[in-house]
Amino acid sequence: MKTPIALAVSLVLGIALVAMLPASSARAQATDGSAYCISSVDSAAFPKIKTTLRLISRDGSAAEPPANLLVFENNAGTSDVVTKREDGPMHYVFIVDGGRATTAQKEAMKRAIELLTERGAFHNNQDEVTLRVLSNTTGSAPSGHTEERLGWTRSDTDLRTLLRSDIFPKNTGPTRGLDGLKDGIELIKKRLTTGPSEASVIIFVTNRIESATNAIVDAQGWADEARQEHIPIYAFQTGLGTQLQAPVQALVGSPHFVPLTGNFDAAVMAAFDQMSAQRVRYALSYTSTSAETNARRISINAPNAFGACTGSDQYTVNVPVPSVAIDTALPGLIRFNQDVQSYPIIANVTWPAGAPKRLTSAVLLINKTQRQQKNEAQLAGNADSVNFAVTELDFAGLNKAEVIVEVVDGLGRSTRSAARTIDIERAPTAAAQSGSPAPPTPQPSSLVYIAIGVGALALVTSATAIVVMARRKSAGSQNAGRSAGRTSGSWWRGSTSASQRAAASLMVIDGPASRMGERIPLSKPKYVLGRQHADVKFFTDASNSTVSRSHCTITHETDSYWIVDNTSSNGTRVNNHRILPNERTALRHGDTITLGDVKRNGVQLQFVIEDRTQMVGPGGPDAGTGLSSRTR
Repeated sequence: MKTPIALAVSLVLGIALVAMLPASSARAQATDGSAYCISSVDSAAFPKIKTTLRLISRDGSAAEPPANLLVFENNAGTSDVVTKREDGPMHYVFIVDGGRATTAQKEAMKRAIELLTERGAFHNNQDEVTLRVLSNTTGSAPSGHTEERLGWTRSDTDLRTLLRSDIFPKNTGPTRGLDGLKDGIELIKKRLTTGPSEASVIIFVTNRIESATNAIVDAQGWADEARQEHIPIYAFQTGLGTQLQAPVQALVGSPHFVPLTGNFDAAVMAAFDQMSAQRVRYALSYTSTSAETNARRISINAPNAFGACTGSDQYTVNVPVPSVAIDTALPGLIRFNQDVQSYPIIANVTWPAGAPKRLTSAVLLINKTQRQQKNEAQLAGNADSVNFAVTELDFAGLNKAEVIVEVVDGLGRSTRSAARTIDIERAPTAAAQSGSPAPPTPQPSSLVYIAIGVGALALVTSATAIVVMARRKSAGSQNAGRSAGRTSGSWWRGSTSASQRAAASLMVIDGPASRMGERIPLSKPKYVLGRQHADVKFFTDASNSTVSRSHCTITHETDSYWIVDNTSSNGTRVNNHRILPNERTALRHGDTITLGDVKRNGVQLQFVIEDRTQMVGPGGPDAGTGLSSRTR
């Protein structure tokens, strides 16, 4: 049995081991040798970006992108990411080490190189090949000096012509074959200056590597350096002894090792097929959403996860901000009356070349105060103009106003129009606006004066009789009469006949685009508002509307208007205060009524008393604004 101390030590070690697992996993992913390259960035059609993506596995071979590939620019995500597979060029570097090879072995080496031209190399005149041979310059001591036999070329004819000659050096002294790999790596780095944006390969053709104490260690060292540069190495070898093959296999591993014995054509061409598979890359396109004006750098799958091709994954574009101007058709004077209850204010947006034509929001400012706002869904489909429908309520208490429209584009940048000053006039009727002369007032005749006198005498007589009768009533009757005259529910001056009751209406502030600014008269005692089972319907064909089928009810009772929420799913708000279901709330002139969520196909209305001069109670112009005193 373990002692308490031993148990404690075991527990600590266990926790430490568990804590190390995620870190070890992350470290393995970060050092697994895989990489990607971004190159050939084309921003001519900004915000549409076209570029080239090459994914590289640990051994230098091509890899496929994930289905949910993410692209970032300076930490900002992009949209509309599309990849399309295509073939890129290959760069072949032959390092030939004849060493002490026999004439037959040298012919086998040349044959293996020549097979490249028979296996579809020089693809679409894109592929390049160069050839270097190792020679001995010191006599009897091994030397690793390389001599150029074929400079970079895209012509298969050049390669065939070279192979008809004797490519091997005259000096047959021993060579240091592995030293030739250093030259091969440097050749590729100079050719592909931005990194492994295009496929490359070193093909080491040798007879054997001399049995030296450190041959295997040296081979592994060169293999690691090539792997860091994402350059795969293949080895073609004529020497067959097990001891001679060990250093070469340490250099490339068995999958990239091809012995040149017997009829080796099929094995060599299969190796060329493996090399050619590395040419795969992807045409990458996406839509930029960043407002950055300095250099933009592209990363894949995570912010700041930059690739192996430094310098080729950047571009700079300075996109001008669009301009906005209020349409010149807006007059300097706006009159509101019974015939004209809303008026359009149109702002035109001018887009510079290369700017993404997309608006995410627009705001109407009156005297520097936000009065109306439109979101991206309401602006969709027309990025060239913004239309607001203003009503008298937008200019409450104003006879002159300064109007500004502000928009935000798809890159998150805002711009404002110049201010336009307009005068506001409130005319009572269309007839008064037209300037028509008033009809002449008829003059009363003498008979009229006689009739008035007789009538006045009759009224005095009747009044005297009423006073006498009233004095005979009991004190209780007098009190009852006075109580009836002081009924607290009467909110009107004078008579409360139907002809004197204030008419009300609802103004659509936000909701269906076709109904913006619409005034809905409330001429009946009861109205149900909703999406389907209602007298006033909104979003009848929208399955995602937050307006319920039977959302709320507005009633007119004698001298006041009341609203009741019909247990709607998304609630009813009066002046941004949510009212309780099935509880009545009194409405006042200018109250804002919200059905559901305006951002998700909800509706916002303004309650308007058309004739406020008669109102002295909760619906009148002098009423308070507290919501709690309005429910009962």
